Amino acid sequence: MSKFKVLKKFRDLEKDTTYEVGSTVELTSKRSKEISGKLGDLFIQPVEEKEETKPKNNPKK
Repeated sequence: MSKFKVLKKFRDLEKDTTYEVGSTVELTSKRSKEISGKLGDLFIQPVEEKEETKPKNNPKK
């Protein structure tokens, strides 16, 4: 599953859920294509997943 940012408010009839602008949702690739196909590309946008980096231990001298 991938994360998507909601750009315009919409209601997912399959899940009976309303997604608000600015929220992040997890969708399968298939479901994201269905939503974009029916509503257009202006409703959801893929979110780049950043790898978590551990802070470096910089010992004070």
